[in-house]
Amino acid sequence: MKRSQKAYLFFKRVLDIIFSFLAIVVLSPFLLLIALIIKLDSKGPVFFKQKRLGKNEKEFIIYKFRSMKINAPLNEATKDLINPDEYITKFGKFIRKTSIDEIPQIFNIFLGHMSFVGPRPLIPEEAEIIEERRKQNVYAVKPGLTGLAQISGRDILNDEVKAKLDGIYVKRLSFLFDIKIFIKTIFYVLSCKGIVEGKHDITLEEQNINKDAIKMKSINRLNKVINTIGLILIDVLIIVSLNILGFISINSLSWNEGYFIIALVAFKVITYLCF
Repeated sequence: MKRSQKAYLFFKRVLDIIFSFLAIVVLSPFLLLIALIIKLDSKGPVFFKQKRLGKNEKEFIIYKFRSMKINAPLNEATKDLINPDEYITKFGKFIRKTSIDEIPQIFNIFLGHMSFVGPRPLIPEEAEIIEERRKQNVYAVKPGLTGLAQISGRDILNDEVKAKLDGIYVKRLSFLFDIKIFIKTIFYVLSCKGIVEGKHDITLEEQNINKDAIKMKSINRLNKVINTIGLILIDVLIIVSLNILGFISINSLSWNEGYFIIALVAFKVITYLCF
């Protein structure tokens, strides 16, 4: 891991503490409402607690809203269940589809077990993908509420592809990359894409998605850099042209106006990089 990435991890932790605390405060009424509905919908506790692997494979207890009946297998991943609908509650189907069941993990983030963005935490029993993750140095970072694999196909990706995408995330770890993943997660959740419950046969379309996911994420970043420079040059040319034509006067611009123009250019570049 690069020195700049190690420094960013400290900055990232500060952001995690601030925003997880704000999320807990702001979302408290919503969390209470969801908790009440869960209690009315089915027997059992409000929260589902389970051991997961964190940074350096250290175990921690993850918190989720309970979406399954109390007789559901405890230490088995949902993707391995033959008939998951047998165990998922009525309200559980809704909160799983909308990812609302994951919101209590803001407490894990605040406590330092997780981050907002990172590879999703696995249960210790998922031996095959854990071994693949070790090869990719995935456990060098904290697990996240969302990650690169979650916006690249989620449940329809096989374990090998997920591990490789998690490895790509670790290699490209940066503030802008985290922002990009977080923003894309919002649109991905709203579209309810990639959600598959239980075991299923991978279709030809899903096989192509598995292959394309790696290709798309491994593309050389040179084109992005060139296009970004091009965007900046176009903005500079527009400003210079307006100055020559007399529509604006660069020399008479105030500091506030100058900062505003720079902010607009920066916003355009960040938006381009994110999408």
